[in-house]
Amino acid sequence: VTQHSFRRDFELAQDAVRSGVTAQRAAGADAHWALWSTFCHELALDALLSNLEDPVALLQVFAHRYRTGTIAPKHKPVRSRTVEDALRSVGQTFAGLGQPDPRLTATGSIDFWIQRMLSSYKKKDPPPDRVKQIPVQVLRRIMAVAHAAPTPGNMAIADMCSIAFFYLLHPGEYTVSPSESTPFRFCDVQLNIGSHRLDLLLATDADIRSATFATLTFTTQKN
Repeated sequence: VTQHSFRRDFELAQDAVRSGVTAQRAAGADAHWALWSTFCHELALDALLSNLEDPVALLQVFAHRYRTGTIAPKHKPVRSRTVEDALRSVGQTFAGLGQPDPRLTATGSIDFWIQRMLSSYKKKDPPPDRVKQIPVQVLRRIMAVAHAAPTPGNMAIADMCSIAFFYLLHPGEYTVSPSESTPFRFCDVQLNIGSHRLDLLLATDADIRSATFATLTFTTQKN
């Protein structure tokens, strides 16, 4: 009974560890470990490096092959951040199994050679592709088209575009997507008439139309 109880609680504890990150990140870490295991197997090495005194050279080759796309999932070159994430996933898996993180020195810092490799990759990375915000003239045109043909659908689309532009001001981060982004919920919205905050569950349509101030609360952001 004691053994069963301990095993059950240990499994629940491991579930809690995994839920500490998003499902996407947990799946990515699993994929990185699978690549690492295959990489070690092809070299006839134990994935936990039990018989290897200095794992840095092995980590460097793994990083190089991942960077160049040789072992990357899509077999294409990747950015430095992607390589860094893969190495971190491997190191954290070691730590999760009670083994020393092979990336770290005795003082707990990232190994000098690995740091220099990642720094070199960052310098060679192409500049990121930034998503530019749409100009306000586009929004004005949307509103003009909606008012020219004021169907409920047209007006709803125009209203949602206005909310997205003036409140969210970020391409897609607060809409539903497979990444770590979190969409806004009804409870994140507040409307005021002057200093009086409306109860949105009880407010009438007239009250909502009379609102003079509105806010959206970021419940999952550091800022």
